[in-house]
Amino acid sequence: MAAAAGLIIGFVLYPFLVQKPGTQYEQHQIDLSGTIGIGEGFPVEEIQSIDIQLNDIQGSIDLKQAENLVWVEFNLVPEDDMSAQLMYDDQILEFIVFQPLDPARINFQHQSKRINVNTSQPFILIFSQIVNQFSTLNVLVKSNTGKEQRAVLSVKASEM
Repeated sequence: MAAAAGLIIGFVLYPFLVQKPGTQYEQHQIDLSGTIGIGEGFPVEEIQSIDIQLNDIQGSIDLKQAENLVWVEFNLVPEDDMSAQLMYDDQILEFIVFQPLDPARINFQHQSKRINVNTSQPFILIFSQIVNQFSTLNVLVKSNTGKEQRAVLSVKASEM
């Protein structure tokens, strides 16, 4: 399970780590054929990791940054469905990608500054920093039994 999640994370983040968002290839396709390497990616920094320890949910929420990209990995393993809520400042962060392990078994809602996810699997949320400023992400994880845990993740000002 962990290997599959790692593989999916790699596929999701690969385009963001190899090429800066918004840039375009300046070489023609024919010039790129025959190359072997893929170039250097962005240095990825793990900013914060919060352990989630509820009776029926175990795991962590990990915050990572690379240049102006910010992603939150919900590496949680619930016994049954759980709900996760994330609130963010949309003047600093722009939500760009939601990546579940299995899109068929998930309920995802995004409204302005709030993201709600009901699932029984790990998932990733990816943001772009639109302003070079410190920000926080407020997270609430709740089990079906009503137990909950809150966390605050601190997003560093990017080095855009």
